[in-house]
Amino acid sequence: MVWRYVQKNKKRNIKLIILLKVKRIQNPSLYKKFVIHKCKMENELKDSGKEVVKHLWHRTSQDYLQNINSEGFNRSKTLSLVNNYGRGVYFSTDFYYLEGESAIANPSNDYYCYLSQVLVGDFTKGASRCMVPPLNQQNKKYHSLVDDVTNPKVFVIFGDTQAYPSYLVHYRG
Repeated sequence: MVWRYVQKNKKRNIKLIILLKVKRIQNPSLYKKFVIHKCKMENELKDSGKEVVKHLWHRTSQDYLQNINSEGFNRSKTLSLVNNYGRGVYFSTDFYYLEGESAIANPSNDYYCYLSQVLVGDFTKGASRCMVPPLNQQNKKYHSLVDDVTNPKVFVIFGDTQAYPSYLVHYRG
């Protein structure tokens, strides 16, 4: 599954990478929290026709792998070098899109990226000053923020149980 996502994105990009390892993350307690959050969001959006879950990429440094594997994408324990669309955790539809978002690679030029299930729900355009999503027309908070409402490539989430790290991809590029 991961290889299919990487290959799909590789066709659109020229950058050569060497895939070193793919690890499936299995954290039952974290997944249970994610599923509870997902059910709540699906219930909220059941008549809207909006997509609740997307498979998205999150690039990170080696320093944050253990925290993400055990606790998920906690804003205070993950790295974000950019905050263009809000001060949350950044995900992308494109494997290469978050190139400038990640930490500097280690001396061997190794990188780490998660293919994650992300609860995007009802979203709106983000802004760098956003600490949490604003209210929508129903006076409820949006679930996530994006770079472009009509064709989003970047999603920003703010809830710790709003994403599940399904696979960790270790590569050299």
